[in-house]
Amino acid sequence: MGNVTNLAEENEVKMADVINIDRNQDTDKKLKKKLDGTPKKIMSCNSVKGNPHEVYPLKSVEDINAMINYFLDKIATAVTEFNKQIAGRNLMMLVLGMNVALRASDLLKLTWGDVFDSKGEFRDFRRIQEQKTAKYKNLFFNDGAKYAIKKYIEEFNPDIKPTGYLFKSREAGAIDVGMCCKILKEAAIACGLPYNVGSHTLRKTFGYWYIKNNNNSMTALAELQDLLNHSSQKATLKYIGLWDEKAKKCYESNVIGMGMY
Repeated sequence: MGNVTNLAEENEVKMADVINIDRNQDTDKKLKKKLDGTPKKIMSCNSVKGNPHEVYPLKSVEDINAMINYFLDKIATAVTEFNKQIAGRNLMMLVLGMNVALRASDLLKLTWGDVFDSKGEFRDFRRIQEQKTAKYKNLFFNDGAKYAIKKYIEEFNPDIKPTGYLFKSREAGAIDVGMCCKILKEAAIACGLPYNVGSHTLRKTFGYWYIKNNNNSMTALAELQDLLNHSSQKATLKYIGLWDEKAKKCYESNVIGMGMY
């Protein structure tokens, strides 16, 4: 496998200090109940009690390449063919997730039938219903997404059945959001990334680079808001971490009292 990052070097962006996220984290875990019978909120892998909940997008080409190379190394050093394929699956999850802008709960439920038509060709689009919002959207596969899928198929020759999951678990069915988050966190720690990574990182990374690759235009922001099914442009900016970069610039442009004493 080669490097699958197509991001331009000139679009490299400095990491913001703080990034806000949608607090409604995805989880496949069963809800525990309080004494009165009402559901008890369970923290997802993205949220660790006592630690900040903010989850970051991958904001530099170097960080994206580091994550990709981590999984490539896992593939190269795997002792068994099974572990090698698991590492390949995780690499596909990383790259596909950054290119299709789905929540992890929707990404992990993708089947081969969602990707390919009856002739084995990539679908032009796939109409899906979001698990969290129940809203419908068209899922498109860009060249980055297709590349990740093709490379996985070429190297690991998976059993491509229409109802089969792309991201099969070791036991049965698809891996859940908690496992996705764990995989990404372990990779980020191994790569030495100095910020929090979780299942939302993949979707946030798509959004962050969409705005940057379109010169921060208002048109691109409106388009991204629609793609992510957000209620406002401010919510979109907060989600991808650009709201805090804007706030930082506001503070830096309004310095008061310096040099007066």
